[in-house]
Amino acid sequence: MNRTLTILLAFLLAPTAILNAASYHLDATSGTDDGDGLNPGTAWRSLGKVNAFTFQPGDSLLLKAGSAWEGQLHPLGSGTAGHRITLDRYGEGPKPAIHGGGIQGGAVLLVNQQHWSIRNLEVTNQGSAVPKKMGILIRNDAVGDPRLQPPVKGMIGLDAVNRYKLRIGSPALAAGVLVKDNGGRDYWGNTVSGTALPHVGAFNGSAVKP
Repeated sequence: MNRTLTILLAFLLAPTAILNAASYHLDATSGTDDGDGLNPGTAWRSLGKVNAFTFQPGDSLLLKAGSAWEGQLHPLGSGTAGHRITLDRYGEGPKPAIHGGGIQGGAVLLVNQQHWSIRNLEVTNQGSAVPKKMGILIRNDAVGDPRLQPPVKGMIGLDAVNRYKLRIGSPALAAGVLVKDNGGRDYWGNTVSGTALPHVGAFNGSAVKP
């Protein structure tokens, strides 16, 4: 089989969702939810429009620089290891902002979703006494047994939870969502990677032996 025919067959056999990957735009000022979102001139306007849409592997959701929204951004869909979904900005100016206003959970929320890359956003969630409010919340309810180290009886404080770390073989290892340049740390002070997939949960250090 010659090289040209091999490349042609590979293209024809590629998953349809990957071939149809697209960039969708969101503009809080000039956008309209009646548009298709596929270019800046037909950008969507509201978070509600985005939250009702299921993104496919390889897609991008691009927020216009300088725009700001109040509420929760909860886009749907998952990417794949080779075709991530990207949440980023477009245009020149300040980072686009999502202001949760103190809602419970995250101002940006992903639930049981994989292979997203998030970068160049300003995210806040202040303004109320509601508990468990966060900027970006990535929740995985389907990870199964996380294989935590069991606690040791009689310990208190940080010593008591030091055993709640992920063991080698845990499905929660490197199963989180990549947030570029996040600057975060886990409960134990370990850096949450901005270049590789983090773990799911409060622990992001090296897996421990059972």
